[in-house]
Amino acid sequence: MVRDANGNKTRTPKYTRRTTSTALQIAVDHAFTGTYVQRFRTNDPPENTSCPCGETVRSTEHILLHCPRFVRPQISHTILSTAFCPINPLYPNTDFFSTRTGEKKLCRFLQETGALSWPDSGPPPYVPPESAGFSARFEFTLEPGIDL
Repeated sequence: MVRDANGNKTRTPKYTRRTTSTALQIAVDHAFTGTYVQRFRTNDPPENTSCPCGETVRSTEHILLHCPRFVRPQISHTILSTAFCPINPLYPNTDFFSTRTGEKKLCRFLQETGALSWPDSGPPPYVPPESAGFSARFEFTLEPGIDL
């Protein structure tokens, strides 16, 4: 226990404000996902809806259960246990909020990864090597007075 300026006992929270805010945003389907961008930011380019792993739509379900970028935290916090698969297609996030264990697993996962707590742009667009400043032909001119 820690004491505040008045001498009252206080506790430090287990999770940061960002973590609990993100969990709440997930509960109301208002987190930083590609599906959010599709609903509320219709003028954004399509790459804002994709995941850096290559998935076309960065959904909450994808980040929590399927994204290869978060496999270790998914396993270490037992997010991928059979208790949470398959998730309810109508309300995909309710499985995490229906039990205290689910809430703790979700908050630990979010605390460790920071997933869904900020806008995450998709993969950079593919630029073919020939248009990235490389050319199959080399054209150059010599300055006057230089011999090869």
